[in-house]
Amino acid sequence: MASVDPKSAMVDVAERLLGTHGVDAMSLRDVAIIAGQRNTSAVQYHFGGRDQLLIEVFRRRVMAMAEARSFLSPPR
Repeated sequence: MASVDPKSAMVDVAERLLGTHGVDAMSLRDVAIIAGQRNTSAVQYHFGGRDQLLIEVFRRRVMAMAEARSFLSPPR
């Protein structure tokens, strides 16, 4: 069975919860539990808090958009 990186799993869950419930309703406890973490303070441990987790979600999205955009831009 393949092991999933806990940080990556929590970012995935946070992204999903942000999309479905919005930033104000996203609970760090829910992120940890849904990501399969037994310790509900796992987000705090891995990211230092809510803001850093949100920054990681947005960083991941911006990188994906930049990569997609590079395929759309004609070569110079």
